[in-house]
Amino acid sequence: MERHGQDIGDAIRTLELEDATVIGQSMGGNSIWALLSQGGAAGIRDVVIIDQTPKMLNSDDWPNGFYDYDATNATTFFAERIPDPGRHSLASKGPVRVSRLLRGMDLKAATIPFSPAELELLNDHASRDWRPAIAASPVPVLFLAGRESDFWPSEHAAASAALSPLGSSVVIDNAGHATNIEQPKAVNDALLAWLAR
Repeated sequence: MERHGQDIGDAIRTLELEDATVIGQSMGGNSIWALLSQGGAAGIRDVVIIDQTPKMLNSDDWPNGFYDYDATNATTFFAERIPDPGRHSLASKGPVRVSRLLRGMDLKAATIPFSPAELELLNDHASRDWRPAIAASPVPVLFLAGRESDFWPSEHAAASAALSPLGSSVVIDNAGHATNIEQPKAVNDALLAWLAR
């Protein structure tokens, strides 16, 4: 995860960006926290996290993690792939959302088993707690969540925003984890409102 954060910082420096809004969806969101936790806020105006909880492991003080992932299965839950918690079926999304998902995703890639390096990254990602990075963030942050997220309760957005004095949150209706694919207009409207603040 630290390397992913460094990659974002390298891109910002190489492109000589200033006042950039950095947007990360899913693991990309926590890659931003990896960057900021290493002191890499230079060139960043603000941050937007799309449907990613900062702590995937559920605990007494954080019930907003990946469904069914807790201390009892912390070392085995992501052993082979990303589990399907079975909370929101594909059929429940309706034809428009399913069509957008099918166009936006590489279904062939989704059937290829995870490589050892990908599993190592997945488990590193899943075991992290980025809440301290949010609390220490020097830049404003918007947390967007899909109300029907496939992986965690949408309440993670408000709970994450509450960790930061510069945090805000928006929940997008009729959207799952691929919030920006399933409801692009609603996500774009939220982003434009955020940028215009």
